[in-house]
Amino acid sequence: MLTRGWRDAPEGLRLSYWLATPRGPLEVEIEGERAVMFVAREVEAEADGRRAVDLTTLWGQPVDALYFTQQRRMVDVARAIRERGHPTCESDVKPADRYLMERFITGPCRVTGAIRRRGRFLYANNPTLRPAEHRPQLTSLSLDIETDGFGGPIISIALVDDTG
Repeated sequence: MLTRGWRDAPEGLRLSYWLATPRGPLEVEIEGERAVMFVAREVEAEADGRRAVDLTTLWGQPVDALYFTQQRRMVDVARAIRERGHPTCESDVKPADRYLMERFITGPCRVTGAIRRRGRFLYANNPTLRPAEHRPQLTSLSLDIETDGFGGPIISIALVDDTG
């Protein structure tokens, strides 16, 4: 896994991952995900969905999961809950990270689903992701810019790659 990200979309969260594969770079998009955070069961809060879960806070209080179609709305609701003096749990976990965490993916992953070529890279929409053992052969390029301080002139620019 090279990068991960997310954005709010009308149909819910859209997660984006870029992976290195033997066939070239692969972009994976997961659409329609929901943001989630946890609050003590007695805390009142508006959400797109609420469900009792078999989890507790660090202090042993049972919690409910609050679901949101937009991360922005979840952040706003979490702030309002904290301003009322109640803690929120996992409201700071980014959606793309949560998706991987819930699937025990820490880096390499297996992508199952329709993969098609999109220009110079591969693309998969809503595939299944699972943890995997894989060590991709990566290439690198190092960029070095030498200056004479923050306001000074550029002295040199050098590039070197791992092919020598």
